[in-house]
Amino acid sequence: MTLRTNTTGSIGWVIFDRPAKRNCISLAMWQAIPAAVRTLQTTPGVEVVVLRGQGGHFGAGADLNDVLAASENVAAAETYCHALRDAVVAVATCDVPTFALLEGHAAGASVQLALATDWRIAAQNTCLRLPFTRLGVVPDLFTARRLNALVGSSRARQLLYSASVVDADSALRFGLVDETAANDAVEAALHKQIATYAGASRDAVVRTKRALVRGEVAGDLVADMLQSFLHGDVRKGVQATLQALSRKRG
Repeated sequence: MTLRTNTTGSIGWVIFDRPAKRNCISLAMWQAIPAAVRTLQTTPGVEVVVLRGQGGHFGAGADLNDVLAASENVAAAETYCHALRDAVVAVATCDVPTFALLEGHAAGASVQLALATDWRIAAQNTCLRLPFTRLGVVPDLFTARRLNALVGSSRARQLLYSASVVDADSALRFGLVDETAANDAVEAALHKQIATYAGASRDAVVRTKRALVRGEVAGDLVADMLQSFLHGDVRKGVQATLQALSRKRG
């Protein structure tokens, strides 16, 4: 399992640590995220939780081998979709403010997790992409709601339907990220933003976050996603992508 956590001062870190695969998220990682977030938010002295990738990339999305396995039958699809839902909701409902520190590649499922945070800071070398429709995947309802709220309905459709690559400056202009910084200054920008939360009542923050996300996490968040896994296009889309990647590497 390649998800790890640590703390530095008041920051609890959730680190995606698969640099050889650009930190793509395996099923085991999805399943580990809720406990990691719960542990950090209850650790004495931790005031914020930050998501980041190891080795210069935030994350290349879901591990496509696990996505392919999840398209085999109902039980596998349910296990996978529910694990993703639980991870995204855990980040969205975390009791302390959350940040995504974006660098390099940030795609698909990795962006889903970033969108679930309260604040996204992107290095200038960040490229974001939402290739769900190219893989036949319908994103979870939380992601759709949050994306609509951040960038507006028309932009959300354009990003999801086209799967186009978005650079850091465009992501800031669209509302996908809240701040950009030079590649060597992104951590400084993070610490500066964290400082603005100093002195806030923890109880008030918790209750405010619950009020803000209540509507976003209501209902069955993965009904449409689950059906997309069973439709057949996910299997075809992922197989085609894996074959293309294999040819590229070969």
